Amino acid sequence: MDFSIYSPRITFTDPVTRLPHSRLLYKGMILTIAAVIALLFRPGSAQFILEECKLEQGDEECPVGRIVTRFCTKASTRWSSPSDPPLEISGVDRFWLEANPHTNRIQISYHESLWDQTPEKIRKEFLR
Repeated sequence: MDFSIYSPRITFTDPVTRLPHSRLLYKGMILTIAAVIALLFRPGSAQFILEECKLEQGDEECPVGRIVTRFCTKASTRWSSPSDPPLEISGVDRFWLEANPHTNRIQISYHESLWDQTPEKIRKEFLR
């Protein structure tokens, strides 16, 4: 994965995590998610479905604009029965864009992930 698309000061938030101003922390989070999937979920069961992707025009809060995606992630835990439905997390990811004056590139400065499910519901489904 090419992390140069992210600002060196990217911030990430979701319902359970806040990583402030660090591409290194963001990269670590992505690699940790990959490791968790490999360890806890049945091989080949993880799916990431991108249902929608659009570019929103800039405004006062984010002059360059935002990329907004709707996603659905599904995977079966190693301890679940093959007949059990997979764990599912869906929601919206919003990526704030900024112009980097040093490289003349557009980069992602803020990634906000909003889930359709509560963290409690996801935890309960994960442990079933």
